[in-house]
Amino acid sequence: MNPIHLILIGDELLSGKRRDLHLQTIAQSLALHGARVASCEVIHDQAGEEEACVRRYLAPGAVIVTTGGLGPTLDDLTREGLSKATGVELREEPELWEDLRHRYERMGRPISSSNRSQALVPEHGTWFHNDHGTAPGLVFEPPDWPDCTVIALPGPPRELNPMWHEQALPHLIHRYQWPSPPHSILLRFAQMGESSIDEKMRPLLAPYDMLVREARAAGLVDRDVGDEIAAMVEGFRRALAAEAVREEGDTVDGAAAAVGGALEGELASTTRAAR
Repeated sequence: MNPIHLILIGDELLSGKRRDLHLQTIAQSLALHGARVASCEVIHDQAGEEEACVRRYLAPGAVIVTTGGLGPTLDDLTREGLSKATGVELREEPELWEDLRHRYERMGRPISSSNRSQALVPEHGTWFHNDHGTAPGLVFEPPDWPDCTVIALPGPPRELNPMWHEQALPHLIHRYQWPSPPHSILLRFAQMGESSIDEKMRPLLAPYDMLVREARAAGLVDRDVGDEIAAMVEGFRRALAAEAVREEGDTVDGAAAAVGGALEGELASTTRAAR
């Protein structure tokens, strides 16, 4: 799987004036496709910082995603920084410039010459249309780094979220042929201690180490993966057992033991499929 690095750009993030919402959005959607964020940095929007940060992660097959710094003002330096880091020149896209001019005309506002920077796109790569703002998303494909992709997304969540889910993520999935989202089950529990669940489930999970490793690689949980999966399986087993008690009049422990055998078969099938 491709190494993925996130770079969150903005003085307002480091000053605490704004709370980051992008890491969770991007990382969760990547995890559904078995992709994992290798690193995340938050940097100032200052000359040279974007370039230096991107250069650290450039490598064949690497995916670098930046957020913020695509506005028309002097402190929006992302596109120029990424151009210098990747060695990919910028060009003006006539379609984008015309679209910007029409948007300002419809709003009855004069367009500033500084807005022209928002019509610049990479010579090698592509760009994403922004239906909720004026800054397009940019895709740099540096020729010196085979299969490397650097994506720049706008900072405002109302612009970034649809662009990421509808354009950027599908672009990455298509380019790198990432697999479809795996099947998953989420069970929630109450009035049951984690240690008690773990004690019951470790013997059941012991033969299925591959299932645990696959879950860890996919980044499906944010705590100890063995404990989390154990809790899910135990809850599922006991829920089925409780249903068996209601229908057959058996004891909970007896029904749970019976259900455990069937569940082990399901786990074995899932493990073989994962391989």
